[in-house]
Amino acid sequence: MKIQYLLSLVAMFFVLTSCGTADVATDYDRNVDFSQYKTYNFYTNIQWGKINGLDQTRILNAIEHELNAKGMSKVEAPDLLIDIKTHENEVKRNAGNIGIGSGNYGRRGGVGVSVGIPISRKRLHKNYIIELVDSKTNNLVWQGVFEKDISPNADNTEVISTAMNKLLSKYPPQKK
Repeated sequence: MKIQYLLSLVAMFFVLTSCGTADVATDYDRNVDFSQYKTYNFYTNIQWGKINGLDQTRILNAIEHELNAKGMSKVEAPDLLIDIKTHENEVKRNAGNIGIGSGNYGRRGGVGVSVGIPISRKRLHKNYIIELVDSKTNNLVWQGVFEKDISPNADNTEVISTAMNKLLSKYPPQKK
């Protein structure tokens, strides 16, 4: 019975620690009227880093999908130019420790022994930065950053789609 209880606690621990949330942050020029921007296109010299061609296409398509849903259009001479910066690396995250122990309680005292077993796992740290630049002034007007640790076995299409959705849900910024 104790073993089943311990195993269920360990299983619950893994479920709770595997559900990481994404960090999304945005910044923008507060003096810009974002309602003036109706069209966009991408810089032709995006520095993709180590991102493969499939993921590059997924990122571009996801951004297009999100901006088109906001009523914007992709054109040759746009109001906004989009720059993308990506970074991903493998990290080893400590997910905690499991303690295994035994003890003895005697007549006048007790003795206990415990061993902590560290639990770690490999994760991919994904970082996407989207920058929107006014094509007429060449000034950065909006920037969004998405960061998340994901499983190396995660579906990249889903990760990228979710990342671009979360990022661009913050565009255009709401006036405060």
